[in-house]
Amino acid sequence: MAKYYLTWGVGYGSKLLAEKNALRNANISTIKLKGLDKLEIPKAKFVDDRTAIKKIKGETKGIILKRCVKGEAAVALVFGITADKVYISKGRAGSLQKAINKANYELKKLNIDFEGTQQIAASAEAQKGRYSCAVVALLIR
Repeated sequence: MAKYYLTWGVGYGSKLLAEKNALRNANISTIKLKGLDKLEIPKAKFVDDRTAIKKIKGETKGIILKRCVKGEAAVALVFGITADKVYISKGRAGSLQKAINKANYELKKLNIDFEGTQQIAASAEAQKGRYSCAVVALLIR
């Protein structure tokens, strides 16, 4: 049975450096990610352990959501869980609560009665003269 690994990271610096630092902080900078065909996956166990991600090598399927801006950066993935599927919604915004709200709104638009939800979110605070980058990811193994 597949497992869904959740991770997050933040980074600061020039735009490129902030993104690299956020990916490194999330322990996914060396993983080659193949995107998902759709934002709907079979139900499986979620693992929220950033250190376990370090053991994943090579190529894997999943989704990365990032936002790199001058100012506060926030991203969120919310998962709506049914008896046999997991639906994924995304949110990007200038604050953590707004990113989560956007992702929840996208999930509500599906008009499905979920058994439960799970989320992963990250926020990088604004730093004067530097880019802030927030990253969340779901890796399937």
